[in-house]
Amino acid sequence: MEATQKELNEAKSQLNKNESIIKKNETDIAKLYDELSKGVEHLTEEQIKSKNNSPDLNSWLNWGIIAVAVIVAILIVKFIFSLFKKLTQGIE
Repeated sequence: MEATQKELNEAKSQLNKNESIIKKNETDIAKLYDELSKGVEHLTEEQIKSKNNSPDLNSWLNWGIIAVAVIVAILIVKFIFSLFKKLTQGIE
């Protein structure tokens, strides 16, 4: 009887822990939803979801700038190496 009572108490304590974790996760989700919906109080839920799922053009722009900068850097390095190669050939 005592073993059964002990198991029951352990199960209850585990249930309480799980319930507190669920409540914490629900509050975290509510905070995230509030943070995502700042400034869009006039939008419906479907509009908010579509806005959050659409690609961020600023992000694409940043990646494009980075790609162009890398390509330009590679071209500059190649130009410098070819210039040094021509200069060293003239010295020999």
